[in-house]
Amino acid sequence: MAQHRDIPAWPAAVRTMALAALAAWAALVLLAAPARAQGLELANLTLDNHGGNLSVHFGLRVEGLDEVKAALDAGSELGLRCRVDIHRVRTLFFDNRVFGLDFESRLGFDRLAQEYSVELPGGGKPLRGKDLGALLAKAWGAVTLDLGPWKVLAPGHEYLLSLDVSLKRADVPAFVRVAAFFLSWDVLPATHYEQSFRY
Repeated sequence: MAQHRDIPAWPAAVRTMALAALAAWAALVLLAAPARAQGLELANLTLDNHGGNLSVHFGLRVEGLDEVKAALDAGSELGLRCRVDIHRVRTLFFDNRVFGLDFESRLGFDRLAQEYSVELPGGGKPLRGKDLGALLAKAWGAVTLDLGPWKVLAPGHEYLLSLDVSLKRADVPAFVRVAAFFLSWDVLPATHYEQSFRY
């Protein structure tokens, strides 16, 4: 017959120290989160009809350049992702998505050449430079995306343009992202912009 032994309780001093350490860690995490990088700032968001196609133009300015530089210098590869959607606003039903497009750009640091590189969609030659701020202004300062034919927009309706922007670590394997789903891989906080218009 198995014997039952009492497990000794932790001393009160150890429990108090453990709770104090846990409370200090929670306070540090909660207070440090708002002090993170300022993020990505949108500039000059416009829509136009260019040769019968609906085009969206915008620029991005990196407010937290020090955080981006630190992540790149530590060896991380970063990915900028912009998701552009245009929905037709409807009152009684869910909004109807008319256009949707992703823009992705990779950012890295070449330790041998001691310069940063930005890959833009289209597979062209990456932009390179030693000044990260100037390089990002050149790469992301004026972005133009062709969404599709203008004629898809029906006259007399209200539309909503939404733009979601994030800058994440791109070199994290998928199984790590799934296993550590509770961690954020954002280098800068993700941002969301909306603009309504009538056609």
